[in-house]
Order: sequence, then structure tokens, then C-alpha cells
Amino acid sequence: TLSIEVDSQGAGVRITTASPLPEGEDGFLYDMQLQATGGTEPYAWMLSSGALPAGLSMDWTGRISGTPNMSIGDFPFTVRVFDNSTPPTWDEKEFSLFIKIAPLEIYGEREVDLRVTKVILLPLLTFIEGIPILPYNTQLTARGGLRPYHWREIELPSILSFLIPRSGIPDGLTLADDGTLSGTVTSTEQVISIQIPFMEFSLQGFFFVAQVADSQSPAESKWALFLIPTVPIGF
Repeated sequence: TLSIEVDSQGAGVRITTASPLPEGEDGFLYDMQLQATGGTEPYAWMLSSGALPAGLSMDWTGRISGTPNMSIGDFPFTVRVFDNSTPPTWDEKEFSLFIKIAPLEIYGEREVDLRVTKVILLPLLTFIEGIPILPYNTQLTARGGLRPYHWREIELPSILSFLIPRSGIPDGLTLADDGTLSGTVTSTEQVISIQIPFMEFSLQGFFFVAQVADSQSPAESKWALFLIPTVPIGF
């Protein structure tokens, strides 16, 4: 006994990527290439129904990429692919993509590992003794968790007191709830310099500790040590 399957599209194109797609994390880059076989290449892809998470898009090659932006949960959508034969054959498939909340993390463009913690280096604050320091403005950054974030200064943890004798946002600067650090420093009295144990460099400037909390209920929070350097830091 034999059976024959009759396909109205002949040996046309077929989508081979499995569903659901690999999970993504909100606020982090996502990149996934859909795959097909059969028919005549090149293939042309399109979104036929549903919607991708905000921040993601799919190009005609079937690549889904971007950074999910405030998109948490399961997103169903349907894609269709056409081949290059005459007439073209096509296939369609339903997919599901889950975007999860990533762990909350404070980060910076430049970081130094102090073994007991990391210190995030903010932009250099330059000054000439006796002359008011120029206005300062920078943004503390975090990723993961659920935005919006809420920032505040906290006291130096006891685990760091042996290394850093004094900390605090310098007079004249304020830390806003959104993480903006701005103002004008008029005195360098709070500047300290520390030698990093077992390392061949020192750090000089204003040290302070800030905490960020996300918008989950209950909120997730993290803290980090920051340095506003007053001399260039080179390694």
C-alpha cells in the first residue's frame, strides 16, 4: 500500500524555521534570520498579519532585528515568503516571539574593576584652581528591568569604606529621578585620590554611589560606585 501527497504548489518554497522563535530581552539587541527551502532563490519575506514587538522589524530577506522597546510578553504574527520562480510559489507560517524582562544592570562606557566592585567612570570634569568649574551634564545609564527607571544617591556601602574614605555628589550637582547629573561645581574640596591595590594606577575625582530602581512591583534595584574624574584616566 502506497500513498501520494499532491501539493498544489509543487516543489515550491517552504519555511523551515521552527516556532516559537528564540526569546528576546527588552532593551537588548535581537537578531534572528528566518529560513526557507525549495523553490528558486532569492526569497522575499513579508509580515502578513500580527505585529512584531515595538523596536523590532523584519526586512525582505527575512531577518528580524532591532532592540525591543518596552515590549514585554508573547507576540504572535504570521510571515509569508515568496520565491523567484515564474509564477512565484509562496508559503506562510505563524510564529510566536516572547520578550522577557532582562536582569537590571547599571553600566557605563568606561568601567574599572576594583575586585570588590566596579567603578563607572563618568565624563571628565575639568577645572582651573580659583576659577568656577564649567557646567557639567551627564546621564547615568542602566538596562534591563522595566522602564522607566528611578535614580537616587545612597550612602557608601560599608564594604567600600576601607578603600574610599569619602564619597558624595559634589556640591553644586544634583541627581534627577531620571538619572541626569547636572549643575556647576565651584569647589574641589571633595576631590579625593585613591591608589588601587595591586594595580599600577590611581583614581582622582568625586566618588559617589547611586541606586536605580525599575518600575516592577515590587521594584528591582541595583547600586553602583561612580567617579567624576578630575584628571584624565589612562590605562
